[in-house]
Amino acid sequence: MQSMVTPLLIVLLLAHWFPVTTCLANKRILPPGDIHFNKPGNMVPGNEYGGVSSVVTYIYETYMTGCHLLLITGGEGSHLSHLVLRGLRDSYVPEAILNLQLTSFDQSDALLPQLREGEEKVTCRVFLFDLTGSGSPSLALEFMDKVQLFLIRHTHVLFIGSPDHLQASLQDKTLWNSVRVLYLSVMSTEEPPQRSVAAAVKSVIKYRRQDRAVGLLVPQTESVVVYSRCLFCDGGEAGIRLMNKWTPTTGFIWNNSLLEDEFADMNGHQLKIVQLDWYPFLDYDRDSNETSTTVTPKDSVDIRMLNAIAKVRNFTYVMRVPWDEQWGVVTPSGNWTGMIGTLQYHKADFSMSVTYLRERLPVIDYTRVYVIEPLVLVSSKPRQIPSYLALVQPFQGKLWVGVLISTASAGIVLWALQLMWSRVSGKPGLPLDISFLSTWSTIFEKPTATLPQNASGLTFLVWWWVYCTLITVVYKSSLVAHLSVPGKSPTIDSFEELLEKKGFTWGFENTHLACYAWLKYNEVPAIQKVFKKLEIQEIPGQMNRVLKGKHVLIVKKFRIKSIVAASYTNRFGYTPVYYSKAEYFRSGHGWGFRRNAPFKRAIDLMKQRLIEAGLVYHWINQMIGSPRKKECKDANCFKEKEEKNAENAAQLGELQGSSENVVLGLYHLQTVFYIFALGLTAALFAFMCENWVFFCTQKTRSVTASEEI
Repeated sequence: MQSMVTPLLIVLLLAHWFPVTTCLANKRILPPGDIHFNKPGNMVPGNEYGGVSSVVTYIYETYMTGCHLLLITGGEGSHLSHLVLRGLRDSYVPEAILNLQLTSFDQSDALLPQLREGEEKVTCRVFLFDLTGSGSPSLALEFMDKVQLFLIRHTHVLFIGSPDHLQASLQDKTLWNSVRVLYLSVMSTEEPPQRSVAAAVKSVIKYRRQDRAVGLLVPQTESVVVYSRCLFCDGGEAGIRLMNKWTPTTGFIWNNSLLEDEFADMNGHQLKIVQLDWYPFLDYDRDSNETSTTVTPKDSVDIRMLNAIAKVRNFTYVMRVPWDEQWGVVTPSGNWTGMIGTLQYHKADFSMSVTYLRERLPVIDYTRVYVIEPLVLVSSKPRQIPSYLALVQPFQGKLWVGVLISTASAGIVLWALQLMWSRVSGKPGLPLDISFLSTWSTIFEKPTATLPQNASGLTFLVWWWVYCTLITVVYKSSLVAHLSVPGKSPTIDSFEELLEKKGFTWGFENTHLACYAWLKYNEVPAIQKVFKKLEIQEIPGQMNRVLKGKHVLIVKKFRIKSIVAASYTNRFGYTPVYYSKAEYFRSGHGWGFRRNAPFKRAIDLMKQRLIEAGLVYHWINQMIGSPRKKECKDANCFKEKEEKNAENAAQLGELQGSSENVVLGLYHLQTVFYIFALGLTAALFAFMCENWVFFCTQKTRSVTASEEI
C-alpha cells in the first residue's frame, strides 16, 4: 500500500502546482517571477458563490478598486456571470451588462460611443468577459475590435473561460495597448481517491510543508489558473505568462502579484520613432536619400534623454523621418500629414521634440513639457552712431529744436524791449541785427561788447546768460561722454518697436509650422501687422540680411542660439546678433506618442527624473556651447570655419571696450572738419554770388552811362 501512495503523491503534487497545459502546445507559457508559497494568513478564501467569484472579487478589490465594471457574456449557457455578480454585490454594481448574442453593434449605434468614452469622472474601466457560455471567443474579440479597445485609456481586461480559449483571447491584436490583461482559466477537478489515500497524502504534505499549506488536497470542485498577457516578456515581444493557481482550500499557491510592472524591464523591445532634425534638441545623419529612410542619431539633448531612459527600461529603438518630411498639418478631412500623421495612424510609437498644441490633442498623446522655447526677434547688435553726428548726439531732436527757438526768440524779445524803451525815453535802442548777435554770441560764450543802456535790457541779458551757461555746461559734459564712449543705435525688443522702425524688414523660416500658425491666427493688432509683411526664407539667407542691418529674424530661441554659436561666433566668443528681451509664444516641447501607447507613462516618469535632476537645461547649454561641426572632417576645415566665423562676427566692427583713457582723434572730431568744410563751401558760394552781383551791377551801370552819352 505504501508503494502505491508515493507515486500517487508525486502525481498529485505535480498536477496541483503545475497546471495542465496540453492545450497550450502552440505557445510557450512563461513562468511567474519570484515565487513564495502562501502562508495560511495570506490565503484568499472561497465564498459561497464559487471559486471564480472569489478570485474575481479578490482581483477587483486588490487591483481595480474605483474602476467602472462592464460585464460581457458570450452566451446564455454561462452560470459564472451570475455567481460573479453575486460575489461583487458588496463591492460594486457593474456599469452595464451585455449579452453579445442578443446585442448587435453597428457603427451608427449610439451605444458604441458611450462604451468608448465611458464615464468622465472615473479613472479606469474594467471589461470582464465571460467566455464560459460560448464555444469560441469570436464574439468577444469582435466586440473589442468594434469598440476600439486599443484606444480606450486606463482599461483593464479580465477573461473567464476554459483553457481552450486562452491563446485566442490573450493574443488578439486589439489588446496591443492594454497593460493589465488577465485570463482566469477554470479547471474542474475530479473526485479525490479513497479516503485512506487522501488522508495519507494529507499527512505527507503536512510533514513536508509543515504549516505552509495545511489541507492542500481536500475535496474540491474547481480550481482557477491565472494567466496574464505580458507585453515584452517573450524576448521583447508580447507573450503569455502563468501567474498563479487558486483552489478553494489553499487560495493562491504563490505569494506574488498577479499584475507585474511591465515596464521595469522591456527585454530589448524595439520602439519605432519618427523624427525631424531640430538642433539642439535632435540631430541625426540620414542613412539614405529615400523617403522614410532610417537615420543615425547624433549627440543632442533628446538623444541623451532617450539613451538614458532606454538604458533603465531596457529597450531599443529605430528612428525614421516622416514620409513627406514635414511636421504635419491638419487637412479638411481631419487627417494629419507629416510626423503627426504618422503617429495618428499608429505607424510609429512616438516622436521627440514636438510643440504642445491644442489642435493635436485628439490624435496624439503628449508627455509632460520638459523645456520652454519661446520666439525671439534677432537683429544685428546695436551699431555705433555715425561720427558725423557726434556734435548733435548729446541732445535729442526736441531739445535742439527748443534751443534754436529760444535763441531766436531771445533776439526778438531783446529788440522789442529796446524799441519800446527808445520810444518812451527818446534815446536810441539796439537795432535788430545787434540784438540777434547779442543773444547768439552769449550762447556761444562770446558775449558782444554792445550792451543795452536801460535796466530792462540788462536784466534780460543777465538771465539769458544764466540760461546759456546751463545749456553749454550740460552740452559740453554730454559731448565729452559721447566722444569717449560712442553711442549706439537703439535695440529692437518687441513687435511694437519693430513696427516703429522705418525701412526695416522681417522674416521667418519655413520649418516650424506651429509658430507660423501662431503668427497667422494671432489677434493682437501688432502681430497681425507683422504677419502681413512677413518674409519666408531659409535661416542662412535671413542671417546674411540681419548682419547687413535693417532686417529682423523671428525664430525659436535655442535653435538660433545654436546656429549663431556654430557659424557666427569667433574664437573670443563674440556674436554679432542681438536677441530681443520680449519673448513670444512660450511653447513647450514634449514627446508625442501614438494614442494610448502603454509605455508612455513609464517613459514620462523617467523624463521627470531627468528634469528634476536639472540635466535637461544642463544638456541644452552644453549643446549650445559646443556648436556642431557637421561638415568639418580635418584641421583645414576647422581653420576655414573659424575664419568664416571671424569674418561674420567682424561685419559690425564693434569697438571693444578698454580700460585706458580715450584719446580723441580724427574719428571723434571729424564732424568739426565737416562743419569747417561746409563753412568754406558756403563762403565760396557767397563769394561767387557777390562777384556775380557786382558784375551784373557794373554791367548795368556801363549800359546806362553809354546811353546818357
